[in-house]
Amino acid sequence: MNINNISKKDLKDLEKGILSTKNALLCIMFAEEAIEEDEDIDIDAFEQVILDTNDSELCYDFAKRIKGAKIKPLEEVIIKNKDKSPCWCIDFAKDIEGANREALEQAVIDSKDAYCCYKFARDIEGANKEALQQVVIDSKDPKCCYYFAKDVPGANREALEQVVLDSKNAYCCYQFAKYIEGANREALQQVVIESKDVRCCYDFAKDVPGANIFALEYVVVESNMPDYCYYFACNVKGAYIEPLEKAVIDSKCFVLCSSFAEDVKGANVKKLKKVIKEIIKEEETKQRTLKR
Repeated sequence: MNINNISKKDLKDLEKGILSTKNALLCIMFAEEAIEEDEDIDIDAFEQVILDTNDSELCYDFAKRIKGAKIKPLEEVIIKNKDKSPCWCIDFAKDIEGANREALEQAVIDSKDAYCCYKFARDIEGANKEALQQVVIDSKDPKCCYYFAKDVPGANREALEQVVLDSKNAYCCYQFAKYIEGANREALQQVVIESKDVRCCYDFAKDVPGANIFALEYVVVESNMPDYCYYFACNVKGAYIEPLEKAVIDSKCFVLCSSFAEDVKGANVKKLKKVIKEIIKEEETKQRTLKR
C-alpha cells in the first residue's frame, strides 16, 4: 500500500473505507504506513477492528507494529485466550513495551500448557521459574521436563529427571543423560536398556560417558537389526566386535559384510571375505536358476 501521493481528503476517505471493511490485516497495513508517514489517523478505531476479531495473533501484531496502540485492551484479549493460544502471552511479554508480564505469566500458568511454561521461564527475564516449573513437572511431559532442565538456569533437575525416568521414554532418558550435568546416568540407562529401543541403545553407548557398553550392545545384537550392529562396531568405543560381526554375517547382506570388513577395526576380515564369496556364489546360483 502506498499513500505517499494521496491528498488529505482522499486519505480520510480511504481511511473510512478501510475501516468499513473490518478487514483486520488491511487495517494494520494502512495504520502502520500512515503512522510512518506522520499522517493523522484514528488509531483507536483501527484498534477496535482488531479487538473485535478476538484474535490473539492480530492483537499481538497490532501492538508490535502500531506506534500509539493502547496495550492493555490488546493484552486483555491475549490473556482471555490463554487456554486456546497461551504462547502469544510469551511473545507479548517478550516483545511489547509496557506489557504486564506478571498477568501474562499467570495466564500461561493457568493454561497448564507445559511447553509454554517452559518457554516463558526460558525467555522472559524475571519469570517466576518455580511456579512455571511446577506446571511442567505436574504435566508429566518428559520432553518438556528435559527442555526445562537443559535450558532454564536454576531448574530443579532431580525433580525433572524423575518425571523423565517415570515416563519410560527411552529417547528423553538418552537426551537427559547426554546433556544434563549431574544426571543419574545409571538409572536413565536402565530405562533405555529395558525399552529395547535399538537406536537409543546405540546412541547412549556412543554419546554418554560411562555407559555400560556390554549391556547396550546386547540389546543391539539381539534386535535382528544388522545395520545397527555395523554402526555400533564402527562408532562405539569399547564395542565387543565378535558378536556384532556374527549378527552382520548371519544377515547374509553383501553390503553390510563388505562394509564391516572394510570399516571396523578388529574385524575378522578373512572370515568376512569368505562369507562374501558365499553370498556372491548363492546369488549367482539363484540367478542361473531363475534363467532356467
